[in-house]
Amino acid sequence: MSYTTRENSTAQGEVVELYLFNIATESFAFASSAEPVTHEGKSYAPSSISRDTIKQGVDPFRGGLSVRLPKSDSFGQRFINFAPNETVGLTIFRGHSSDGEFVTYWKGRVLSGGVTDNEITLSCESVFSSIKRPGLRASHEINCRHVVYSIQCKASAAAFETIGTVTGSLNGGTLIQVSSAATKPDGWFTAGFMVVDGVRRFIKAHQGINLTISRPFGFNANTRQVRMYAGCDHLLATCANKFNNEENNGGFPFIPGINPFNGSSII
Repeated sequence: MSYTTRENSTAQGEVVELYLFNIATESFAFASSAEPVTHEGKSYAPSSISRDTIKQGVDPFRGGLSVRLPKSDSFGQRFINFAPNETVGLTIFRGHSSDGEFVTYWKGRVLSGGVTDNEITLSCESVFSSIKRPGLRASHEINCRHVVYSIQCKASAAAFETIGTVTGSLNGGTLIQVSSAATKPDGWFTAGFMVVDGVRRFIKAHQGINLTISRPFGFNANTRQVRMYAGCDHLLATCANKFNNEENNGGFPFIPGINPFNGSSII
């Protein structure tokens, strides 16, 4: 049993919930109380965070949850109208202030966020939802099925990283200008990604200093450092000539286009 200490404990028997959000190496901790709570060595900041009632039933897949934060909360603002860039895990602990004991009450992840009146609402799904996802996803196709720089791809992101400074932001923030992008041939970063202050964006197109990204950053990126990573079109030639990674190509480029048994098209 883990124990929690509370500074300046409030009313005896008060039910307190602790919300722990994990994003890659970062964590954000909130307590549904007026005073800070320390649990397992981590400090939970007081917040007016709240949630919907957790529905208990025979079907764990329906255990979705909506968590609400004040509109002014800087953590919640990163989810306004956008899905999170990385997997955001959420664990809710529940206990009483009088005995300082907390148990894991709910566990899942954040899917999306939005604004309702003066609140930011985070839509979350239960950890059990992952059970209903398909297990074997590999497909038999001409192009490589691996995500570039993934464990399966094995290409090194650091080897194809270009660092620069954002010099311009146009078209509502979807066109980012970086001088060092012009040191690479047009299209080098297409289907790659860029990272500014830990926020990642997919690069849809690259020409000269201009990089078109999937959606704007939620802040002014001008003059900030940017890390850009070469993109891949999943063709065998690209894998071999650009990344020198032909042996890890996950495609089947030499499958016949015509079924040899009945003459029907395979591709």
